[in-house]
Amino acid sequence: MNIMNFGAAKIGYICLALLGMLTFSANVAAQPQPIWQSCQSLKTLSLNQATISDDEQALCYQFINGFLQGAVLTDSQIMRGLEEGDALSTFAQRAIRTRVGNSRATDADTYLAHFCLPTADIDYATVVSVAKALPKERSGQAGLANEVYVAVKKAFPCT
Repeated sequence: MNIMNFGAAKIGYICLALLGMLTFSANVAAQPQPIWQSCQSLKTLSLNQATISDDEQALCYQFINGFLQGAVLTDSQIMRGLEEGDALSTFAQRAIRTRVGNSRATDADTYLAHFCLPTADIDYATVVSVAKALPKERSGQAGLANEVYVAVKKAFPCT
């Protein structure tokens, strides 16, 4: 009899935990996202301003800065690996030269990500330019990282 009570209690606790998680998820989804609000505030700043003075704006600034730093680091490492190409067959090397070209000296480090930053050094103006390219409203199911990616491509297209 104790085993049945334990099993029923276990099922009850699981149901209660699931209900709690669903309620928590609904509350989180209903609350405005602090990073998105921060980005909307950051959009109002001038590109000539030297620093971020508001903590609310700093949240978005750091998110976009980290996003761009990660993109520069990973894409530059991928391109270095492709340029070295020791493990690649001659066919693969020819295919890469056809797609990317023989020399990437004039290409941005983020060329593979379909955006071209002015320099690999991420500065204030670059981050604020991306924030200004963000839409006023988030689009449906797209995550924040995807929204930032679209804004980066809009602000710094490879032409």
